[in-house]
Order: sequence, then C-alpha cells, then structure tokens
Amino acid sequence: HLKQVKLKISEAEEKTIRKILAHPFLQTPLKIMVCPGSQWINKQIPLETLCLFLEEIKRQLPASFLLVWGSDAEKDNVENVHQKFPESSALIEKLPIAVWQNLMHEIDIVIAVDSSALH
Repeated sequence: HLKQVKLKISEAEEKTIRKILAHPFLQTPLKIMVCPGSQWINKQIPLETLCLFLEEIKRQLPASFLLVWGSDAEKDNVENVHQKFPESSALIEKLPIAVWQNLMHEIDIVIAVDSSALH
C-alpha cells in the first residue's frame, strides 16, 4: 500500500473541494478530471479531438468531467468543452496548486497533457 502525498491545505480550502465534489453534474460512478491546457501549443490536444475522445468515454462509461484550467486561453477551451457536455461536466474556477493536487486525490481518472497537471 502506497502512502499518498498531499500538500497542506486550510480547512476553508478543504471545504472548497467538498463543494466542487458536490456539484450535481459530478454525481456519477466515475469522475474524470480533464486538464487539456498547456502553455506550449504543440502539447495541447485539438479541441475537436478532445471532444471526440470524451464523447467516446461517455458512450462507454458512466462518467462525468471536471474541467480544469490555468490560463485565460485554457479557460476558453474548457468552456467550449463544457458547452459540448453541459449535463455531465463541471467547469470550476482556477484553483491554487495545493487545492488542485488535493482535489486530484478525490478523482478517479485524470486526463492531462504534458503540463502542470501531469507533473
């Protein structure tokens, strides 16, 4: 059994995580965090490809998507993804790294490109 490493967060930040997880569109057996952004354009997944991939996941699994972003350009992209999956995704506000990392511990799967999410 591996011991999990968690960054320290405050009680208020822990409440933020509980509030995110209580989102009505995240009440599925499988919660997937989607982190498609990267500052490097060559590391990003084209929006159309990402949406096709997520559609295939939805077709096969009882999943919901938690959409995470870092920059304004990344937020624009995940807003577009959210529009394609309005009933099965939650777009959250930008999170501090420690809160984001703790939230990842509560998620079943993380889909990420070579970016801060993956590191």
